[in-house]
Formats: sequence, structure tokens, C-alpha cells
Amino acid sequence: MNFVLCSNFDDADEILQHATQYFDQCHFYPKVEVFREKQEFLTGMENRQEDIILIAWSKAKGMEIVRQAAEKNKQAKIIWISDDEDFVRFAREHNLCYFTVNHDGEAIKNALEACGIIPSENYYCGDL
Repeated sequence: MNFVLCSNFDDADEILQHATQYFDQCHFYPKVEVFREKQEFLTGMENRQEDIILIAWSKAKGMEIVRQAAEKNKQAKIIWISDDEDFVRFAREHNLCYFTVNHDGEAIKNALEACGIIPSENYYCGDL
């Protein structure tokens, strides 16, 4: 399982910390990759499939990144954190797994649960 965070938020490290704390609670240990630049992220997504992509990027630029990520990773569960609730309709139309304007620990937990990461059902067995 892979988890990718793409964010230009100043507190992106805090978002990643919330996610990894939740993963630890679930005994779930995905490969984690972080991108801070849009083009680096989009280039990095070419010719591969990710399991969960969390994009924390605002406004129309965030919408464009989400759209391109969804096109390149049709099977990925995409979480989008924006700063504007006006993008809810876009999120629904593009079948995102989760959309929020909050990025505290509770919002990250809810987003990951929406993607199927639930503590009682995840057990890490190492590489099989």
C-alpha cells in the first residue's frame, strides 16, 4: 500500500504527522511519499498507481492537481483538503474519496477511514 501527500500548505508536516499517527493506531504501515511541488508530483505519478493520495492544495490550482491525479490514478482513493467549501460539488462529481476544508487530526482520521483504513481491520504482516 502506498500513501502520497502532495501539499503546498505551510503546515504540511503536521498533516503528515496526523496521518502517520493514525496509521500507527491502525497497525498499518504504507510506503509514504511527500511532494511539495505540483509538477514534481504530477511527473512522479506517471506510469504508477497509488493507493491513497492526499492533496492539500487550495483554490483552482488544487482542483487542477486533483483532476490530473484522478486521471493518472483511476484506482486511487483521493482525499482533497482545500480552503474553500465551494469545491464540494467538484469533489462529488469526480468521486473523490473525501473532501474537507479542515486538516486537524480528526479530519485526517475521518478522511483515512473513508478510504477504508479502520483500526480493527488492519494488521501489518510484513512483506508477503
